[in-house]
Amino acid sequence: MDKSNMAYVAKNFFNYEDIHPVPQLVPGNLVTMYLTDSEQNKQKALSLGWDRAYVDESLLNINDHLKRRVSISHINCYPERHILELSNFDKAFITDSNIIRIDSAFSDFIIQCSEQYTLYGIKHSWYHGDGDNISSEMRRSYQQRWAYNWSQMQDNTNRYIEIFKEMGMDYMKIPVMNIKYMGWNMKKKQENKIADLLWEEYNKHLQGNIILSYLWATNQGDVFNYCGFRNDEALVHHKFEA
Repeated sequence: MDKSNMAYVAKNFFNYEDIHPVPQLVPGNLVTMYLTDSEQNKQKALSLGWDRAYVDESLLNINDHLKRRVSISHINCYPERHILELSNFDKAFITDSNIIRIDSAFSDFIIQCSEQYTLYGIKHSWYHGDGDNISSEMRRSYQQRWAYNWSQMQDNTNRYIEIFKEMGMDYMKIPVMNIKYMGWNMKKKQENKIADLLWEEYNKHLQGNIILSYLWATNQGDVFNYCGFRNDEALVHHKFEA
């Protein structure tokens, strides 16, 4: 299949994950890219079928857990600063590297990502009813792996709720989005501040699902929220919790 000018990018730093082949069901017309922090990982990714692989050693000297997580968030916001050729692509879809089989609706998601939007997101398909809001997502995040950032998550979620109230929005009706899957209109992201807004929020707290929900609710003309995922993806556990 001929490749399009769209990329599927997986990121794996600090050996958070084992290296896996390109996930099943990734559309064959996407250029698959693997971003990591060692030549050994790069070569293994290429041997497992990734079209291209890249080494970014700029994060290697970061030892603090929080700073590591923030640095990886920078890739979500500005992937073209870590893989320079992405600036020449039309769209780039950024995902975690622990996906073995992608949701079967992913191809339709890509089709629905129109040129009018800058940032492409997906509604978290596991949550429904009273559990599908940022307050519930904040409570679900009360886990050991988030302990060093829990207070900031709580404070900023409450800040978002107050902003929604001021805008006349019912936060209970704003769905939780899934930061595991996101995409950029690479040309349009240079024309507005959505990436900067995302990065600004990541520097306040790390709960990406809540951040993306907030950005969608307050920037619906620039952020797309796809609601058709089917919950049939396959994941593997992280090698260790960050």
